[in-house]
Amino acid sequence: MQATHTRSLPGVLRGLHAQAWSRIVYPVNGEILNVLVDTREYSMTFGKVETFLINDVHRYSIYVPSFVANGYVVLGKNSVDYLYFLDQYYEEKYNKGVLWNDPDLHIDWNIENPIVSSKDKKNKTMRRLFPKKYDKAK
Repeated sequence: MQATHTRSLPGVLRGLHAQAWSRIVYPVNGEILNVLVDTREYSMTFGKVETFLINDVHRYSIYVPSFVANGYVVLGKNSVDYLYFLDQYYEEKYNKGVLWNDPDLHIDWNIENPIVSSKDKKNKTMRRLFPKKYDKAK
């Protein structure tokens, strides 16, 4: 339905973004750590994290289901061109953010002091987004 392109400089971290649409993501060049977090409340894998190191040796695309948060950080010294192929048109109101350094997720981004947008710094933790899920764990 829609294709989107972003270019990110070395050290830039984007995410974690969960949307109401499915997408295929493909980093065309450079090296990234791509991170997925399941934010689907009734999923058996809710809160689980998967990471993928993508570079010139391992270059592939990733299918990201709706409501699974996606993020990446640019590693190395080169910029990265990143393509998104969406099954619906982008609408900001359906974009939910998870804090990139959420302490409950224990994500090792393989970088110190990433460059994070002011918008992504304001994302909420999983615990704040889904308090009932975490209250049950007590």
